[in-house]
Parts: sequence; C-alpha cells; structure tokens
Amino acid sequence: MEYTLAVDGRVVDSSAAGGPFQFKAGAGEIVPGLEEGLMGLRPGDERTLTVSAERGYGLHDPTAIQQVSLKDFGPLAKDLKVGRAVQGLRGGKPAEGQIVALDDKSATLDFNHRLAGKTLVFKVKVLSVER
Repeated sequence: MEYTLAVDGRVVDSSAAGGPFQFKAGAGEIVPGLEEGLMGLRPGDERTLTVSAERGYGLHDPTAIQQVSLKDFGPLAKDLKVGRAVQGLRGGKPAEGQIVALDDKSATLDFNHRLAGKTLVFKVKVLSVER
C-alpha cells in the first residue's frame, strides 16, 4: 500500500520516500485500527481511515513518564538535551524515551510512543493483496 499519515492536520509519515509499504495481516505489524480499516479493500481502492488513539498507539500513559537522576547517565549527562531520544528501562524491558524536561539534577523521560493519545488519519491506496 501507499500511505500518508497525518496527526493534528500535519503529515508525520509517508511511504512516498521509501516506496510502497508491505505488511502481513494479523501479524501485528501495523496499528490495529489501520489493519481493521484495510480489511476487505482490493487493489486500487483508496480510503481515508481515521484511527482513534485506543486503536492506534494507545492512550497517553502518565506512568510512562519518569524522572531520572543525571548521575544515572554517567558521562553522557553532559550531552543531554530536551527532545533527545534515549534508551532506558521500563518495567525491566529496554525502551526508548524522550527527554521532556531537564534541570541540573535530573532528566524527565517520557516512554510513551510519540503518537500516543493522538488520532491518526491515514490516506491509503491498496496496490496489491496476496493471499
């Protein structure tokens, strides 16, 4: 399929640069709401699919925001900036977070997906379907 993804009226992703996007239905490779909206479409079909946060990247989870001491970053602490992506642990598993606040003692990390809590608007064109 070809797609363009908009959030809050702004394009945030598109298949235009990388060519058509392929996925296997039922494999959890795309957000559930998009997969549901694509079911039954045939090659050549074009649709605009609106996907709620719940069926997209989930609701924004306030417990996914953590304050971490700069000491925990060791020598990397001097390179931290608001907006920078960092690797960390959430629930004992590796996760990517974004620095959302920084002071002289700690960094506040948000481990929510950057599109959590957002309504997703996909414009899609189905190019082929394999069974």
